[in-house]
Amino acid sequence: MKKKKFLYIGIIVVIMVIIIVILIRRNISKIEEESISGWNEEELVNVPKLSEGMSPIIYNESGDAVIVDNNEDWYCYQKQEGRTENGGSSRWANAQTKDGSKWVWIPRFAYKINYVDSENKEKGGTINVKFLKGNTNLDSDNNDVTKQGYIVHPAFRNGEKRGYTNGEWDEEIVGIWVSKFEAGFAGVENTASSDIEAQDTEVIHKVTSGENIYGKIEMGKTKMKYPVFVGGAFSYSGIDIGEMYILCQNLNAVNNPYGVNKESEDIHLMKNSEWGAVAYLAYSAYGRNATPISINNVAVTNVNTIETITGYSSKSDDYSTNYIEYSGNLGNYNDKSFIWYSKEGGLASTTGNEYGVFDMSGGATEYVAGYLDNMEMENEAYKNDFGDETQSNKYFTIFKYEEGKATYESNKNIYGDATIETSSGNGTYESWDGETSYYLTRKSPFFLRGGTFSEGEFAGLFSYSIHSGHSGGDHGFRCTLIIE
Repeated sequence: MKKKKFLYIGIIVVIMVIIIVILIRRNISKIEEESISGWNEEELVNVPKLSEGMSPIIYNESGDAVIVDNNEDWYCYQKQEGRTENGGSSRWANAQTKDGSKWVWIPRFAYKINYVDSENKEKGGTINVKFLKGNTNLDSDNNDVTKQGYIVHPAFRNGEKRGYTNGEWDEEIVGIWVSKFEAGFAGVENTASSDIEAQDTEVIHKVTSGENIYGKIEMGKTKMKYPVFVGGAFSYSGIDIGEMYILCQNLNAVNNPYGVNKESEDIHLMKNSEWGAVAYLAYSAYGRNATPISINNVAVTNVNTIETITGYSSKSDDYSTNYIEYSGNLGNYNDKSFIWYSKEGGLASTTGNEYGVFDMSGGATEYVAGYLDNMEMENEAYKNDFGDETQSNKYFTIFKYEEGKATYESNKNIYGDATIETSSGNGTYESWDGETSYYLTRKSPFFLRGGTFSEGEFAGLFSYSIHSGHSGGDHGFRCTLIIE
Protein backbone atom coordinates (compact mmCIF):
# COMPACT_ATOMS: atom_id res chain seq x y z
CA MET A 1 0.00 0.00 0.00
CA LYS A 2 2.84 2.35 0.85
CA LYS A 3 4.37 1.82 -2.61
CA LYS A 4 1.06 2.64 -4.28
CA LYS A 5 0.69 5.70 -2.06
CA PHE A 6 4.15 7.00 -3.02
CA LEU A 7 3.38 6.22 -6.67
CA TYR A 8 0.18 8.29 -6.54
CA ILE A 9 2.00 11.13 -4.79
CA GLY A 10 4.75 10.99 -7.43
CA ILE A 11 2.21 11.09 -10.24
CA ILE A 12 0.45 14.08 -8.62
CA VAL A 13 3.78 15.90 -8.18
CA VAL A 14 4.72 15.28 -11.83
CA ILE A 15 1.31 16.52 -12.99
CA MET A 16 1.62 19.63 -10.82
CA VAL A 17 5.12 20.33 -12.17
CA ILE A 18 3.83 19.97 -15.74
CA ILE A 19 0.95 22.33 -15.01
CA ILE A 20 3.31 24.87 -13.44
CA VAL A 21 5.69 24.69 -16.43
CA ILE A 22 2.77 25.16 -18.84
CA LEU A 23 1.50 28.15 -16.88
CA ILE A 24 4.98 29.69 -16.74
CA ARG A 25 5.44 29.21 -20.47
CA ARG A 26 2.03 30.69 -21.18
CA ASN A 27 2.86 33.66 -18.98
CA ILE A 28 6.22 34.16 -20.72
CA SER A 29 4.51 33.83 -24.09
CA LYS A 30 1.91 36.38 -23.05
CA ILE A 31 4.61 38.82 -21.92
CA GLU A 32 6.48 38.34 -25.21
CA GLU A 33 3.29 38.90 -27.21
CA GLU A 34 2.53 42.07 -25.27
CA SER A 35 6.09 43.35 -25.69
CA ILE A 36 6.02 42.97 -29.46
CA SER A 37 2.44 44.15 -29.98
CA GLY A 38 2.20 46.58 -32.86
CA TRP A 39 4.94 44.94 -34.93
CA ASN A 40 4.13 45.00 -38.65
CA GLU A 41 5.09 41.56 -39.92
CA GLU A 42 4.90 42.66 -43.56
CA GLU A 43 6.85 45.92 -43.33
CA LEU A 44 9.12 44.63 -40.52
CA VAL A 45 8.92 47.81 -38.44
CA ASN A 46 6.78 48.89 -35.51
CA VAL A 47 3.39 50.21 -36.59
CA PRO A 48 3.29 54.02 -36.22
CA LYS A 49 1.43 55.02 -33.06
CA LEU A 50 -1.32 57.53 -33.90
CA SER A 51 -3.23 59.75 -31.52
CA GLU A 52 -6.82 60.86 -32.00
CA GLY A 53 -5.55 64.13 -33.44
CA MET A 54 -3.31 62.47 -36.05
CA SER A 55 -4.12 61.13 -39.50
CA PRO A 56 -1.90 58.94 -41.72
CA ILE A 57 -1.07 60.70 -44.99
CA ILE A 58 0.50 60.25 -48.39
CA TYR A 59 1.28 63.03 -50.88
CA ASN A 60 0.06 63.87 -54.35
CA GLU A 61 2.24 65.48 -57.03
CA SER A 62 1.44 68.97 -55.74
CA GLY A 63 2.66 68.11 -52.27
CA ASP A 64 -0.85 68.09 -50.83
CA ALA A 65 -1.43 65.67 -47.98
CA VAL A 66 -3.98 62.97 -48.73
CA ILE A 67 -5.44 61.30 -45.64
CA VAL A 68 -5.57 57.52 -45.96
CA ASP A 69 -6.92 54.65 -43.91
CA ASN A 70 -4.53 53.29 -41.30
CA ASN A 71 -4.87 49.83 -42.83
CA GLU A 72 -3.63 50.99 -46.23
CA ASP A 73 -0.09 50.69 -47.55
CA TRP A 74 1.05 54.18 -46.51
CA TYR A 75 4.69 53.52 -45.61
CA CYS A 76 7.59 51.29 -46.62
CA TYR A 77 10.99 51.43 -44.90
CA GLN A 78 12.83 50.06 -47.92
CA LYS A 79 16.52 49.27 -48.19
CA GLN A 80 18.30 51.28 -50.87
CA GLU A 81 20.79 49.81 -53.28
CA GLY A 82 23.78 52.05 -53.94
CA ARG A 83 23.96 55.80 -53.44
CA THR A 84 20.95 58.10 -53.66
CA GLU A 85 22.11 61.33 -55.29
CA ASN A 86 19.10 61.11 -57.62
CA GLY A 87 16.57 60.23 -54.95
CA GLY A 88 15.34 57.22 -53.03
CA SER A 89 12.32 54.93 -52.79
CA SER A 90 12.08 54.40 -49.03
CA ARG A 91 8.84 55.91 -47.70
CA TRP A 92 8.88 56.68 -44.00
CA ALA A 93 5.45 56.94 -42.36
CA ASN A 94 4.01 60.48 -42.37
CA ALA A 95 1.09 61.81 -40.35
CA GLN A 96 -0.71 65.11 -39.96
CA THR A 97 -2.00 66.69 -36.78
CA LYS A 98 -5.25 68.69 -36.73
CA ASP A 99 -3.56 71.98 -37.55
CA GLY A 100 -1.91 70.58 -40.68
CA SER A 101 1.58 70.07 -39.20
CA LYS A 102 3.51 67.12 -40.63
CA TRP A 103 5.30 64.43 -38.61
CA VAL A 104 7.55 61.51 -39.55
CA TRP A 105 7.74 58.18 -37.70
CA ILE A 106 11.14 56.90 -36.57
CA PRO A 107 10.62 53.25 -35.50
CA ARG A 108 12.65 51.71 -32.70
CA PHE A 109 15.97 50.43 -34.03
CA ALA A 110 19.47 49.32 -33.12
CA TYR A 111 22.58 50.41 -35.00
CA LYS A 112 26.15 49.41 -35.67
CA ILE A 113 28.72 51.85 -37.09
CA ASN A 114 31.35 50.56 -39.49
CA TYR A 115 34.24 53.04 -39.73
CA VAL A 116 36.47 53.47 -42.74
CA ASP A 117 39.25 54.15 -40.23
CA SER A 118 38.43 53.77 -36.53
CA GLU A 119 41.50 55.84 -35.59
CA ASN A 120 40.33 58.73 -37.77
CA LYS A 121 36.57 58.75 -37.40
CA GLU A 122 36.11 61.88 -39.50
CA LYS A 123 36.82 59.74 -42.56
CA GLY A 124 33.32 58.38 -42.18
CA GLY A 125 31.77 54.98 -42.56
CA THR A 126 28.43 53.27 -42.87
CA ILE A 127 25.62 52.66 -40.40
CA ASN A 128 23.79 49.34 -40.25
CA VAL A 129 20.30 49.44 -38.77
CA LYS A 130 18.02 46.70 -37.50
CA PHE A 131 14.41 47.52 -36.64
CA LEU A 132 13.24 46.07 -33.33
CA LYS A 133 9.99 44.39 -32.35
CA GLY A 134 7.82 46.38 -29.97
CA ASN A 135 9.93 47.61 -27.07
CA THR A 136 12.31 44.63 -27.15
CA ASN A 137 15.85 44.07 -28.42
CA LEU A 138 14.60 41.47 -30.92
CA ASP A 139 14.93 41.87 -34.68
CA SER A 140 12.58 40.42 -37.30
CA ASP A 141 14.20 36.98 -36.84
CA ASN A 142 13.74 37.15 -33.04
CA ASN A 143 17.47 37.56 -32.46
CA ASP A 144 18.70 39.70 -29.58
CA VAL A 145 20.69 42.22 -31.60
CA THR A 146 22.72 43.38 -28.60
CA LYS A 147 24.49 40.01 -28.79
CA GLN A 148 25.48 40.80 -32.38
CA GLY A 149 27.32 44.04 -31.61
CA TYR A 150 24.33 46.34 -32.19
CA ILE A 151 23.36 49.21 -29.89
CA VAL A 152 19.70 49.90 -29.19
CA HIS A 153 19.42 53.60 -29.93
CA PRO A 154 19.07 55.55 -26.65
CA ALA A 155 16.19 57.69 -27.97
CA PHE A 156 13.99 54.58 -27.52
CA ARG A 157 15.44 53.38 -24.20
CA ASN A 158 14.37 53.77 -20.59
CA GLY A 159 17.10 55.92 -19.08
CA GLU A 160 15.97 56.09 -15.46
CA LYS A 161 18.70 53.75 -14.17
CA ARG A 162 21.37 55.40 -16.35
CA GLY A 163 20.51 58.95 -15.33
CA TYR A 164 19.37 59.82 -18.88
CA THR A 165 23.00 60.48 -19.81
CA ASN A 166 22.45 59.54 -23.46
CA GLY A 167 19.15 61.34 -23.94
CA GLU A 168 16.83 58.43 -23.14
CA TRP A 169 13.09 58.52 -22.33
CA ASP A 170 11.50 57.32 -19.07
CA GLU A 171 10.35 53.99 -20.52
CA GLU A 172 11.14 51.66 -23.39
CA ILE A 173 9.26 53.00 -26.44
CA VAL A 174 8.39 51.64 -29.87
CA GLY A 175 9.21 54.79 -31.83
CA ILE A 176 9.07 58.58 -31.95
CA TRP A 177 7.47 61.16 -34.21
CA VAL A 178 9.67 64.07 -35.30
CA SER A 179 8.46 67.22 -36.99
CA LYS A 180 8.97 66.88 -40.74
CA PHE A 181 10.20 70.46 -41.03
CA GLU A 182 11.77 73.05 -38.79
CA ALA A 183 9.25 75.03 -36.78
CA GLY A 184 7.58 77.79 -38.79
CA PHE A 185 5.30 80.75 -38.17
CA ALA A 186 1.59 80.00 -38.66
CA GLY A 187 -0.92 82.25 -40.39
CA VAL A 188 1.52 84.29 -42.50
CA GLU A 189 0.18 85.53 -45.84
CA ASN A 190 1.73 84.23 -49.06
CA THR A 191 3.36 81.28 -47.31
CA ALA A 192 2.33 77.63 -46.94
CA SER A 193 1.03 78.43 -43.45
CA SER A 194 -1.41 81.16 -44.58
CA ASP A 195 -4.48 78.94 -44.01
CA ILE A 196 -3.34 77.82 -40.57
CA GLU A 197 -4.59 80.05 -37.77
CA ALA A 198 -1.92 81.82 -35.72
CA GLN A 199 -2.97 80.94 -32.18
CA ASP A 200 -1.55 82.31 -28.91
CA THR A 201 0.11 80.08 -26.34
CA GLU A 202 0.33 81.08 -22.69
CA VAL A 203 4.10 81.59 -22.98
CA ILE A 204 5.26 85.21 -22.79
CA HIS A 205 8.21 86.59 -24.78
CA LYS A 206 11.17 87.50 -22.56
CA VAL A 207 12.70 90.22 -24.73
CA THR A 208 12.60 93.83 -23.59
CA SER A 209 11.78 95.07 -27.07
CA GLY A 210 11.78 93.94 -30.66
CA GLU A 211 9.48 92.45 -33.22
CA ASN A 212 8.80 89.32 -35.21
CA ILE A 213 6.73 88.49 -38.29
CA TYR A 214 3.54 89.33 -36.37
CA GLY A 215 4.70 92.77 -35.28
CA LYS A 216 5.99 94.43 -32.12
CA ILE A 217 6.91 92.35 -29.07
CA GLU A 218 6.21 93.93 -25.67
CA MET A 219 8.02 92.58 -22.64
CA GLY A 220 5.71 90.82 -20.20
CA LYS A 221 2.73 91.11 -22.55
CA THR A 222 3.22 89.54 -25.95
CA LYS A 223 2.41 85.85 -26.09
CA MET A 224 4.27 83.43 -28.34
CA LYS A 225 2.28 81.74 -31.08
CA TYR A 226 2.04 77.99 -31.60
CA PRO A 227 4.55 76.93 -34.28
CA VAL A 228 3.51 75.02 -37.37
CA PHE A 229 5.56 72.30 -39.07
CA VAL A 230 5.06 72.56 -42.83
CA GLY A 231 7.27 73.12 -45.86
CA GLY A 232 7.22 76.61 -47.32
CA ALA A 233 6.78 78.52 -44.04
CA PHE A 234 9.03 81.20 -42.59
CA SER A 235 11.24 79.57 -39.94
CA TYR A 236 10.26 80.28 -36.33
CA SER A 237 13.32 82.27 -35.26
CA GLY A 238 14.03 85.25 -33.04
CA ILE A 239 13.69 83.45 -29.68
CA ASP A 240 16.50 82.10 -27.50
CA ILE A 241 17.00 78.47 -26.49
CA GLY A 242 15.31 78.94 -23.12
CA GLU A 243 12.21 80.37 -24.79
CA MET A 244 12.24 77.49 -27.28
CA TYR A 245 12.35 74.97 -24.45
CA ILE A 246 9.51 76.57 -22.49
CA LEU A 247 7.42 77.05 -25.62
CA CYS A 248 7.75 73.40 -26.62
CA GLN A 249 6.95 72.26 -23.07
CA ASN A 250 3.61 74.04 -23.39
CA LEU A 251 2.55 72.86 -26.85
CA ASN A 252 0.31 70.13 -25.46
CA ALA A 253 -1.75 72.54 -23.37
CA VAL A 254 -5.53 72.20 -23.34
CA ASN A 255 -7.09 73.21 -26.67
CA ASN A 256 -3.75 73.12 -28.48
CA PRO A 257 -4.15 73.27 -32.29
CA TYR A 258 -2.47 69.89 -32.85
CA GLY A 259 -5.14 67.85 -31.06
CA VAL A 260 -2.51 66.37 -28.75
CA ASN A 261 -3.74 64.85 -25.47
CA LYS A 262 -1.53 65.91 -22.59
CA GLU A 263 -2.34 62.77 -20.60
CA SER A 264 -0.90 60.33 -23.13
CA GLU A 265 1.09 62.36 -25.66
CA ASP A 266 4.14 64.53 -25.24
CA ILE A 267 5.60 67.27 -27.45
CA HIS A 268 9.00 68.66 -26.51
CA LEU A 269 12.03 70.42 -27.94
CA MET A 270 14.09 67.87 -29.86
CA LYS A 271 17.06 66.48 -27.93
CA ASN A 272 20.52 65.77 -29.25
CA SER A 273 19.80 62.03 -29.04
CA GLU A 274 16.63 62.34 -31.11
CA TRP A 275 18.50 64.30 -33.77
CA GLY A 276 20.99 61.43 -33.78
CA ALA A 277 18.23 58.84 -34.21
CA VAL A 278 17.00 60.60 -37.35
CA ALA A 279 20.55 61.10 -38.65
CA TYR A 280 21.54 57.44 -38.18
CA LEU A 281 18.39 56.11 -39.82
CA ALA A 282 18.86 58.62 -42.64
CA TYR A 283 22.43 57.47 -43.27
CA SER A 284 21.47 53.79 -43.22
CA ALA A 285 20.24 51.79 -46.20
CA TYR A 286 16.69 52.61 -45.09
CA GLY A 287 17.38 56.28 -45.78
CA ARG A 288 20.07 57.77 -48.04
CA ASN A 289 22.49 54.85 -47.81
CA ALA A 290 25.56 56.94 -46.90
CA THR A 291 24.69 59.73 -49.36
CA PRO A 292 24.78 63.26 -47.84
CA ILE A 293 21.50 65.17 -48.02
CA SER A 294 21.28 68.42 -49.99
CA ILE A 295 21.29 71.75 -48.19
CA ASN A 296 18.33 74.09 -47.77
CA ASN A 297 20.17 77.05 -49.31
CA VAL A 298 17.40 79.67 -49.41
CA ALA A 299 18.01 83.00 -47.67
CA VAL A 300 15.26 85.65 -47.58
CA THR A 301 16.49 89.23 -48.03
CA ASN A 302 13.40 91.45 -47.96
CA VAL A 303 11.17 90.21 -45.11
CA ASN A 304 11.62 91.91 -41.74
CA THR A 305 13.20 89.60 -39.08
CA ILE A 306 13.01 86.57 -41.40
CA GLU A 307 16.04 84.84 -42.93
CA THR A 308 14.94 81.31 -43.84
CA ILE A 309 12.08 79.25 -45.32
CA THR A 310 11.39 75.62 -44.47
CA GLY A 311 11.39 72.76 -46.94
CA TYR A 312 13.80 73.73 -49.73
CA SER A 313 16.74 72.03 -51.41
CA SER A 314 19.67 73.10 -53.50
CA LYS A 315 20.90 71.06 -56.41
CA SER A 316 22.72 68.02 -55.06
CA ASP A 317 26.13 69.34 -56.09
CA ASP A 318 25.59 73.06 -55.36
CA TYR A 319 26.13 74.43 -51.84
CA SER A 320 25.96 78.14 -52.70
CA THR A 321 23.43 80.33 -50.89
CA ASN A 322 20.43 81.43 -52.95
CA TYR A 323 19.47 84.93 -51.80
CA ILE A 324 15.88 85.68 -52.81
CA GLU A 325 13.54 88.62 -52.55
CA TYR A 326 10.50 86.76 -51.31
CA SER A 327 7.27 87.57 -53.16
CA GLY A 328 4.99 84.72 -52.16
CA ASN A 329 6.25 82.19 -54.66
CA LEU A 330 6.06 78.67 -53.23
CA GLY A 331 7.67 76.95 -56.18
CA ASN A 332 11.28 76.69 -57.29
CA TYR A 333 13.73 79.61 -57.25
CA ASN A 334 16.01 80.47 -60.19
CA ASP A 335 16.92 76.85 -60.86
CA LYS A 336 18.93 76.98 -57.61
CA SER A 337 16.39 76.04 -54.93
CA PHE A 338 13.56 73.53 -55.14
CA ILE A 339 10.37 73.05 -53.13
CA TRP A 340 10.28 69.92 -50.98
CA TYR A 341 7.70 67.90 -52.94
CA SER A 342 9.50 68.24 -56.28
CA LYS A 343 11.96 65.57 -57.40
CA GLU A 344 15.01 67.77 -56.81
CA GLY A 345 13.46 69.19 -53.64
CA GLY A 346 13.30 65.71 -52.17
CA LEU A 347 17.10 65.48 -52.23
CA ALA A 348 17.18 67.58 -49.05
CA SER A 349 15.24 64.90 -47.16
CA THR A 350 16.35 61.86 -45.20
CA THR A 351 14.80 59.56 -47.81
CA GLY A 352 15.62 61.44 -51.03
CA ASN A 353 11.92 62.04 -51.66
CA GLU A 354 8.91 63.77 -50.11
CA TYR A 355 8.48 61.16 -47.35
CA GLY A 356 11.57 62.01 -45.32
CA VAL A 357 12.55 64.65 -42.77
CA PHE A 358 13.63 68.05 -44.16
CA ASP A 359 15.78 71.02 -43.07
CA MET A 360 18.41 68.85 -41.36
CA SER A 361 21.03 70.51 -43.53
CA GLY A 362 20.91 74.28 -43.81
CA GLY A 363 17.85 76.48 -43.47
CA ALA A 364 18.01 77.65 -39.88
CA THR A 365 20.51 75.93 -37.61
CA GLU A 366 18.61 74.19 -34.80
CA TYR A 367 18.99 74.39 -31.04
CA VAL A 368 18.49 71.08 -29.20
CA ALA A 369 17.49 70.53 -25.58
CA GLY A 370 20.55 70.34 -23.36
CA TYR A 371 23.59 72.22 -22.09
CA LEU A 372 27.03 72.02 -20.48
CA ASP A 373 26.86 71.72 -16.68
CA ASN A 374 29.39 74.49 -16.04
CA MET A 375 28.95 77.69 -18.06
CA GLU A 376 29.87 81.34 -17.96
CA MET A 377 27.61 83.57 -15.85
CA GLU A 378 26.18 85.42 -18.86
CA ASN A 379 24.70 82.17 -20.18
CA GLU A 380 22.89 81.27 -16.96
CA ALA A 381 19.72 83.14 -17.97
CA TYR A 382 19.16 80.73 -20.84
CA LYS A 383 19.90 77.68 -18.69
CA ASN A 384 17.51 78.83 -15.94
CA ASP A 385 14.56 78.28 -18.26
CA PHE A 386 15.31 74.55 -18.06
CA GLY A 387 14.70 74.63 -14.31
CA ASP A 388 17.04 73.90 -11.42
CA GLU A 389 17.84 70.29 -12.35
CA THR A 390 21.38 69.14 -11.67
CA GLN A 391 21.08 65.93 -13.70
CA SER A 392 19.76 65.03 -17.13
CA ASN A 393 16.13 64.02 -17.46
CA LYS A 394 13.89 62.77 -20.27
CA TYR A 395 13.49 66.30 -21.68
CA PHE A 396 17.08 67.51 -21.83
CA THR A 397 20.64 66.28 -21.51
CA ILE A 398 23.30 67.85 -19.29
CA PHE A 399 26.85 67.35 -20.57
CA LYS A 400 29.88 67.10 -18.31
CA TYR A 401 32.53 69.75 -17.78
CA GLU A 402 35.86 68.74 -16.24
CA GLU A 403 38.42 71.34 -15.24
CA GLY A 404 41.50 71.24 -17.45
CA LYS A 405 39.97 68.77 -19.87
CA ALA A 406 38.37 69.35 -23.27
CA THR A 407 34.62 68.74 -23.05
CA TYR A 408 34.83 66.52 -26.14
CA GLU A 409 37.06 64.20 -24.10
CA SER A 410 34.90 64.51 -20.98
CA ASN A 411 31.86 63.26 -22.87
CA LYS A 412 33.48 60.50 -24.93
CA ASN A 413 31.10 57.90 -23.55
CA ILE A 414 28.08 59.66 -25.07
CA TYR A 415 26.59 57.66 -27.94
CA GLY A 416 23.69 57.84 -30.35
CA ASP A 417 23.56 61.61 -30.91
CA ALA A 418 25.80 61.88 -34.01
CA THR A 419 28.55 63.85 -32.28
CA ILE A 420 31.37 61.86 -30.62
CA GLU A 421 30.70 58.69 -32.65
CA THR A 422 30.86 60.53 -35.97
CA SER A 423 33.72 62.99 -35.45
CA SER A 424 37.35 63.14 -34.36
CA GLY A 425 37.27 66.33 -32.31
CA ASN A 426 36.89 70.05 -32.84
CA GLY A 427 37.28 71.39 -36.36
CA THR A 428 35.61 72.37 -39.61
CA TYR A 429 36.20 69.03 -41.29
CA GLU A 430 36.15 66.78 -38.22
CA SER A 431 32.65 65.28 -38.67
CA TRP A 432 31.58 62.78 -41.33
CA ASP A 433 31.28 64.11 -44.88
CA GLY A 434 33.63 66.98 -43.99
CA GLU A 435 31.03 68.66 -41.79
CA THR A 436 31.53 70.89 -38.75
CA SER A 437 32.36 69.51 -35.32
CA TYR A 438 32.61 71.97 -32.41
CA TYR A 439 31.93 70.65 -28.93
CA LEU A 440 30.51 72.60 -25.98
CA THR A 441 32.56 75.16 -24.04
CA ARG A 442 31.78 77.28 -21.00
CA LYS A 443 31.26 80.31 -23.24
CA SER A 444 29.17 78.38 -25.74
CA PRO A 445 27.33 75.72 -23.70
CA PHE A 446 24.46 74.93 -26.10
CA PHE A 447 24.42 72.76 -29.23
CA LEU A 448 23.25 73.85 -32.69
CA ARG A 449 22.58 71.12 -35.27
CA GLY A 450 22.56 70.91 -39.05
CA GLY A 451 24.21 74.22 -39.92
CA THR A 452 22.66 77.24 -41.66
CA PHE A 453 21.89 78.06 -45.29
CA SER A 454 25.23 79.87 -45.51
CA GLU A 455 27.48 77.05 -44.24
CA GLY A 456 27.54 75.20 -47.53
CA GLU A 457 29.34 71.85 -47.52
CA PHE A 458 29.98 72.13 -43.75
CA ALA A 459 26.23 71.78 -43.03
CA GLY A 460 24.48 68.43 -42.78
CA LEU A 461 23.24 65.54 -40.66
CA PHE A 462 26.51 65.29 -38.69
CA SER A 463 27.23 68.99 -38.41
CA TYR A 464 27.19 70.38 -34.89
CA SER A 465 28.36 73.70 -33.56
CA ILE A 466 27.91 75.66 -30.36
CA HIS A 467 26.41 78.90 -29.16
CA SER A 468 25.76 81.09 -26.16
CA GLY A 469 22.02 80.41 -26.28
CA HIS A 470 20.76 83.76 -27.55
CA SER A 471 18.32 84.25 -30.39
CA GLY A 472 19.11 84.83 -34.04
CA GLY A 473 17.37 85.19 -37.36
CA ASP A 474 18.88 81.90 -38.52
CA HIS A 475 18.43 79.99 -35.22
CA GLY A 476 15.45 77.63 -35.24
CA PHE A 477 14.18 74.40 -33.69
CA ARG A 478 11.97 71.39 -34.20
CA CYS A 479 9.93 69.12 -31.96
CA THR A 480 9.55 65.47 -31.06
CA LEU A 481 6.17 63.89 -30.35
CA ILE A 482 5.95 60.75 -28.22
CA ILE A 483 2.73 58.79 -27.81
CA GLU A 484 2.80 56.60 -24.72
